[in-house]
Amino acid sequence: MVALNVHGIRGAMGRVGAAGDNAATESFFLLLERNVLNPKR
Repeated sequence: MVALNVHGIRGAMGRVGAAGDNAATESFFLLLERNVLNPKR
């Protein structure tokens, strides 16, 4: 949390049982990792 504060970023905290809140973001970063950051499989 200290590293976030140094850069003026506030961490997000989801509610318990609200898995759908993060599904779109997690899907985006999975696609980003597969296609851009690690294109050779």
